[in-house]
Amino acid sequence: MVVHPNYIVVCRIVRGEIDILRVSIVPGSGRLAISRACFGPQFAILRLVNTAGHSARLNQPPHIRDLLDRAAFRKHLVRGKRQNPALLLLLPGTHSALSVAQSMPDAGAYPSRPIRLLVPFPPGASPNDIIGRLIGRQLAESMGQQVVVDNRAGAGGTIGADIVAKSGPDGYTVLITSTTFTISPNVYRQLPYDALRDFQPITTIASAPMMLFVHPSVPASNVKEFIAYAKSKPGQLNFGSGGNGTVPHFAGEMLKSMAGIQMNHIPYKGGAPATAALLGGEITVYLDTPTAMLQFVQQGKVKVLAVAGKQRSVFLPDLPTLDEAGVPGYEIRVWYGFFAPAKTPLAIVRKIYGATVKALEVAEVKSRLAAIGTQPGASPPEEFQRLIQAELEKWR
Repeated sequence: MVVHPNYIVVCRIVRGEIDILRVSIVPGSGRLAISRACFGPQFAILRLVNTAGHSARLNQPPHIRDLLDRAAFRKHLVRGKRQNPALLLLLPGTHSALSVAQSMPDAGAYPSRPIRLLVPFPPGASPNDIIGRLIGRQLAESMGQQVVVDNRAGAGGTIGADIVAKSGPDGYTVLITSTTFTISPNVYRQLPYDALRDFQPITTIASAPMMLFVHPSVPASNVKEFIAYAKSKPGQLNFGSGGNGTVPHFAGEMLKSMAGIQMNHIPYKGGAPATAALLGGEITVYLDTPTAMLQFVQQGKVKVLAVAGKQRSVFLPDLPTLDEAGVPGYEIRVWYGFFAPAKTPLAIVRKIYGATVKALEVAEVKSRLAAIGTQPGASPPEEFQRLIQAELEKWR
């Protein structure tokens, strides 16, 4: 049996991840080039390796044999029966695996060109856009490449998410989104993507409590007065959201149900137009995070009546919660996070995660997030994956 004259590929499975070492002969130079690529656990092992039935000895060219000796892989290579299932050899005939290995990006060289940060909501007063641009600038500085923000709004964030799901798994297209990502599958009957199968969670970025905002024309200074006012005008108040299936949409529906009031839902194409509608009096009620809204509260352009959670906000400690102000049990908190397309190499995912952790430690970022009532917090890909699974079940 002859090893492929140009490539020999060794796979090592470490904690459920498939680590591929590709050793290639550089044509005409007589030297060897080595690059690494990692595949996520969702990538089927049978598509990567096909060693069934292979045994006997390997007839290796001397330069390949010497390299394997130096790389300390020789002691692990299969001799006769496969004795080490954690290390597999790709032999001739596994052309699809070889082509996959050749096409994967070199994590060591990443990033070598600008990164596209896709925001599935409009620019402006949208929490995802505000946070994405803030962190994106820091990522560009630490990773040495430009981070280009691309706003693709519509359908409650699902249009932008679909673009990322269908992008190449090379780390150059990243999605920033929020809790809405786990709500959408339970709102839209047929999404063009699968929230678990088609994405690789990278890290959480921050979280923020929802708050109840009303237009200054609403004659209420607290929750009890607001509920009494809403009950006196059944079906006459409008509450807005950044689209069907978004967190503000669900928050408003929950408030209607738990407070026993009737309001009309007006969906917009993102948080920015919904905020503008509240400022202009087109809607009178809006539940969202303080990320984009706090400045308007401070300017007296809107009123905030309560925190939509069971704990008061550290940013507005005198503001009561809905739970204590007359809507017991009401609680919604929003997270923001980065996602990559499925099958993005784990080494690249961890590089983005590490850069995000570094960005959140910058004093300017901390102060900016604090000023908009948002708490920074990065979690590793594995922990973020568990959060996504739990959230999908929560909103089911």
